Amino acid sequence: MKAYFFYGSVICITCLLTVLIFLDFRQQRKAADTFQYTVRNTPLIVRHLLVAPERLKVKDWQIGETSVYCLKTNRDSRQISFQVAARDAIESKQFWLKTDGFIQFNDVEFEFWRLLDETNLRLGSEKRGFFFVQGAVPTPVPRLQVPANPIVLEKLGDEVLVTPIGLLKCVHYLTYIRSPDGELEPLLELWANPIARPLGLVRARWKDASLDSVEINTEAIPKIPQILLAEFSRNTSQDGTCVGCHTKNIGGKDLKMESSVRISGEILNVTQALFHYQQAEMVKPGDLIKIKLTKNKGRAWKEAAVRFSWKKGSFWVKPDRTIGIMFSLDAIAHDSNITVQPRNNRFVLHLDQ
Repeated sequence: MKAYFFYGSVICITCLLTVLIFLDFRQQRKAADTFQYTVRNTPLIVRHLLVAPERLKVKDWQIGETSVYCLKTNRDSRQISFQVAARDAIESKQFWLKTDGFIQFNDVEFEFWRLLDETNLRLGSEKRGFFFVQGAVPTPVPRLQVPANPIVLEKLGDEVLVTPIGLLKCVHYLTYIRSPDGELEPLLELWANPIARPLGLVRARWKDASLDSVEINTEAIPKIPQILLAEFSRNTSQDGTCVGCHTKNIGGKDLKMESSVRISGEILNVTQALFHYQQAEMVKPGDLIKIKLTKNKGRAWKEAAVRFSWKKGSFWVKPDRTIGIMFSLDAIAHDSNITVQPRNNRFVLHLDQ
């Protein structure tokens, strides 16, 4: 009887472990498949940031170090620059890295500011970050959860490259990123020389895209707008809320700048809230603006409506459940203090390209 009970217990435990291992395997397989799909579709402009300058023999960043690159794809050709612009006031080994040409909206280029060091350039690794357009206000970079999958560098040898900077002796690497299942996924091909500070990157290739160094300057003079200097010392948390620059209720009620092109709140004064966007020419007369309500279930949705009001009157609009409300304003409307207020809802305003 005891033996029967013992063997029965062993069988049950074995079956349970088999099921758990199978489920764990399925979970790992799914994670690996998702990872591989993401990596294979990630553009070069993001890929090269996974290789830390420290891995390419770059140490001890100094203010003013600047590199300019030419990014070419089948659809695009533009310049991207990286500059060590300022040292953090609290942690002396942390720097504000300014990137130009990384992102644009309505043909307006954003400056991309991140607080980090030479040990990690991954998006999401920065302690704080801002998007900034001249004439507008800095908007915090949303916190990203980026897995720290290991990067493997396979050295192929030394090569001398002909560049606009001159002849540069580089180390030629194939780089890989390790998948959750342990497999190595190709990341990019690169050529490195620590003279190309602050990244150490001279050339990178992935499929049809290329990134080539066209200028190096170790003594550039950083130009930092006063509004950004104020934000550097403010130590604002990266929680997706707006960077405060107005007194209470200017622009609306309970407004939050969720990103550079998204504003949420309870009441919105279009003229005041979009003032900085107009100054920076991110929003022009006739551009589409979309409003979606955040509570879209049950009775709340059945009663959903948005009120547009101005000095001479108002009207209500029933939003589409999936699209929301799409509208555009001419120059006169932009200056007419039009107020947008949902009934029993919060809203999210999206700027469109």
